[in-house]
Amino acid sequence: MHRAVGVVAVMLGSTLALLLPACAKKEEAGTSAGSAAGSAAPAPVTSVDDMLKRSFAELGGEYFAATIEIEYVRPDGTLDPTYGNLVVEAGKHPPPKPPKPADDPNRPVGAPEPVDEDHHRDLVAMAMARCPNIRWRDGQMVVRRDGSCAMFLRQKLTMPRCTVLGILARARDRGAPPNALAKISFDVGFGEDAVQTWRITIDDNPRDIHFKLEGNDDCEPIVEKP
Repeated sequence: MHRAVGVVAVMLGSTLALLLPACAKKEEAGTSAGSAAGSAAPAPVTSVDDMLKRSFAELGGEYFAATIEIEYVRPDGTLDPTYGNLVVEAGKHPPPKPPKPADDPNRPVGAPEPVDEDHHRDLVAMAMARCPNIRWRDGQMVVRRDGSCAMFLRQKLTMPRCTVLGILARARDRGAPPNALAKISFDVGFGEDAVQTWRITIDDNPRDIHFKLEGNDDCEPIVEKP
């Protein structure tokens, strides 16, 4: 009996000895695959103009850019690695206003008009909607998809026609301090004649340096090489 138990123990030990290396190899393979996937981070983007292009591509057709704020841009058109920050907030257009229903001849003059419940529900849904918020830091794009939609009192921004490099060059021609870090924003006014504009500012209170320049975003488009 003792001999049989000993034989079984030897057999189990031999089986475990064969299985353990295979398990270890399988675990190592899984770890290396995970490491490879984790190390496949996209190359950092340095050009602010490239960041804007990728941000608009990320928004797609469902959302529109409502605000563009670029902080601490170097003269070469890159974000400063310490202070630089680029944020694109998105919005959604409100649902189209339904056509005015035909007047009920039986409604007394001065009585309230009937409420369009469907349109009211659409407006409530818009107020509760979530839109992406795109932020660039350290050359990487981070998309937060649970942000509030910037839809009220906001106009749709299109991909800027003027490049950041071009705006910086125009600022230098107008006397901007060299080697300064600039802030650039894009905006659209209200009204039928409203156009998209850009604004560049450089402020340094301790050194009493203040520079500001605005212009319409009406630069000639750059034809990219095929």
